[in-house]
Amino acid sequence: MTRDMIYVKWRDAHVNALEEMETKDIVHRPWIYESVGFFVKDTEAGVTMSMDHGEDAKWRTRNFIPAEMIEEKIRFKIPIPRKPKKPETEKGQEE
Repeated sequence: MTRDMIYVKWRDAHVNALEEMETKDIVHRPWIYESVGFFVKDTEAGVTMSMDHGEDAKWRTRNFIPAEMIEEKIRFKIPIPRKPKKPETEKGQEE
């Protein structure tokens, strides 16, 4: 079994309402972020990824990144190891 994942490098707005600064010290560009998560959707509008995927097939802790903010995206798969089955014991044998 595998899970579809996605890596996104993207530009984000930022705010700092509590710190006073001189104009020369203001960062006047977007911050660059990198996010990785379970792949949910990729359309013209952007990418949705999620941190959690439940046994009920619902997504939790989702992140939507608008297409205009994306610098790079890479989809990939990760293998999910299956738990080994317990060996069957013959009738009459103790475990």
